[in-house]
Amino acid sequence: MPASDHTTAAFDRCVAVARAMAWADQEDVDVGHLLLAAMCTDDRFARSRLTLRALGVHHFMTDEAEAMFKAGVAGIDATPRTMTRTMEAAAVFDRIAYWAGRTGDDTADTVHLLLACIEEGAKDDDFAGVIDMFGISHRDVVREAMTVRFHISPADRQSRHRGPILSAARPDRPSAYLFENVQSMFRGPRKMSSIRHRSQHPSAAEVGSPARLYLFRIHVWWHVVLAMAAVAQLTAVVVATFTATLWAAVWLVGSTTRFMVPTWGRLLVACGLTAVAPFLGVPWWPVIGNLLIFVLITIEGRFALLEVKADVADPGVRLRDLRRDARLNNSAAGWYGELKLKGNLATE
Repeated sequence: MPASDHTTAAFDRCVAVARAMAWADQEDVDVGHLLLAAMCTDDRFARSRLTLRALGVHHFMTDEAEAMFKAGVAGIDATPRTMTRTMEAAAVFDRIAYWAGRTGDDTADTVHLLLACIEEGAKDDDFAGVIDMFGISHRDVVREAMTVRFHISPADRQSRHRGPILSAARPDRPSAYLFENVQSMFRGPRKMSSIRHRSQHPSAAEVGSPARLYLFRIHVWWHVVLAMAAVAQLTAVVVATFTATLWAAVWLVGSTTRFMVPTWGRLLVACGLTAVAPFLGVPWWPVIGNLLIFVLITIEGRFALLEVKADVADPGVRLRDLRRDARLNNSAAGWYGELKLKGNLATE
């Protein structure tokens, strides 16, 4: 576990609550206790809580989880300050420093505890199922953790930013903290589309260099060009379907997004459609448009991959990782829609 002077007060409180829950269960401190403490912390401005709300996870929280956390809070004073922990929980603490460095922080806070628990929990089938059910990956958490960095409370603030807000000397003042839009931070995503696409598009909130800024601008314009090309291709397919042959309607599958099918799959479809076009009597313009769409989507995917790599501070991210995240997001979006339809969607 990191030294006490390298952890925030909110982090220490989460560990104390996890210890109290384990004491009440007459068990060693485990990953489940730590994860629950990081997810259900009662500090409204704790970084882990703001991060999860930005991802919409609060919509899926159960009353049972909240009750367990509150019971742990109530039992803090009666809990020994030192307790044994499982090997998995020890591994969580060993990874805290790594995740703090990954997000560019010098002090471990609640979001780093959350990330370490997600990483360790992914090795256990039961925990992995729960985490996947929320539709989040550690990449999603890292990105949002960096975005909400300036919304955190004093209890979860980095040590280098703990000076007085109105310090007499300007160099002693901490970095700016944005509190003017408090309500939007607690609202979280309210649309299925926001949850479905959250991991696929880079964020502009943490642009740290001119190169990233230019890349982001190019990516935006590329989306505009792609949208125009998609409309033109759809028009060409419709016209060819009604004027040449009904087989031209098959060319609609050529614009499959990168979220669904890998590059080799889309290339196989594009080449196959091009090869059979002369035999089906399909005009040349849907064929050319199909190849153009393939090229545009492929390049757009590379732009997104470069930006997401920068967002999550991980050069090892691959397109298949983004597709896996997309599957998780789609699952969470479906669950969100189901809960909203039944009126069981949690808002607090």
